[in-house]
Amino acid sequence: MIAKRLIAAHGVPALFLANKKSLLDDAKNEFLSGVKGLTECSTIKDGWFGNIKLPSKKIEPLNAPVVVATIQSLHARLKDENTKPFLLDWLRNVCKLVMVDTSAASTSNC
Repeated sequence: MIAKRLIAAHGVPALFLANKKSLLDDAKNEFLSGVKGLTECSTIKDGWFGNIKLPSKKIEPLNAPVVVATIQSLHARLKDENTKPFLLDWLRNVCKLVMVDTSAASTSNC
């Protein structure tokens, strides 16, 4: 996975957008097992914000250097007034690189 190599090489906090929600856990495991020194990777997906199951009365800031999400789940968390401030804070103040999984993108002959 090229994203894993980029994070390992540059060592910067990153948002990884997967094109399918079924790929989120695989992406998270790839980062944790393939990037030396990476001990935490958060997930934003249906019903989850980081390591918190939603709805929760206690939403915590995202602290992981890598966050994996789908564009749909990211959009939903930005519309949710409980998670929006924490997500915006992470995106503005922590995240340095955004990567998009294009491995399943369709191609056509020109």
